[in-house]
Amino acid sequence: MTLSPAEAAKKNELDPKRFRVEMFYDGRPIYRFGNTKVYADTGGLVDGANALQAVDIVKRWVPQYQSTVRYDAYLEDSDQWTLQQAQRQFMPLHRISVGDPAGTNYYVSEDTGELVMKTDRRGRFWGFWSAVLHWTYFTPLRRHGPFWSALITWAGLIGAFMCLSGMVAGVWRFSPSARFRLKGVFCSASMQMATAMSLAIAPDCLPDLSTIFLLPRAMRERRSLFLDPMRRD
Repeated sequence: MTLSPAEAAKKNELDPKRFRVEMFYDGRPIYRFGNTKVYADTGGLVDGANALQAVDIVKRWVPQYQSTVRYDAYLEDSDQWTLQQAQRQFMPLHRISVGDPAGTNYYVSEDTGELVMKTDRRGRFWGFWSAVLHWTYFTPLRRHGPFWSALITWAGLIGAFMCLSGMVAGVWRFSPSARFRLKGVFCSASMQMATAMSLAIAPDCLPDLSTIFLLPRAMRERRSLFLDPMRRD
């Protein structure tokens, strides 16, 4: 390194207080001041990467797959696996397919020439069936952060209200002296549902649709007695 960090920062009008020393993909040492990279030997800014350079970077990164590495896509906005701010700050990205048995993809920043993300087929599969579904992390929705946050918040509040209302209904229906507090309502509603299901499955078994709602009183009493064996009135 022929230049000190202070000299490299002064040459490019950067703040020298916080920096890192790294080796870039072309084999040359660099100083990193935030997201700005400066060559430590010349003081020049590190250029980004076009499509061909991105492919070349990945080939040097995985030399055993040089013959199968190919350019896959140019991303001006995030795909499913680059939605986090850690990757979005480096947009646009080149997506490079390695062509290995694992189905690996690398993402190279056009602005900085860095590898910012790696995925493989197994990770994408489990990522979709776990985090994506659990967090409602679908790409068109997650790209709009404020809308996604509001949706998750309101959906959570509605779910919490539904759970609470179910608990309240369960406590309200509970009675220590009788098996069912609202036997008549429960019996009629459940019987109507069962009859409707029977009609949908085997419509020829029921002669009249009106029997779904106009059940004989004796049948209602019999069901009530069945649901409450202690009752003998």
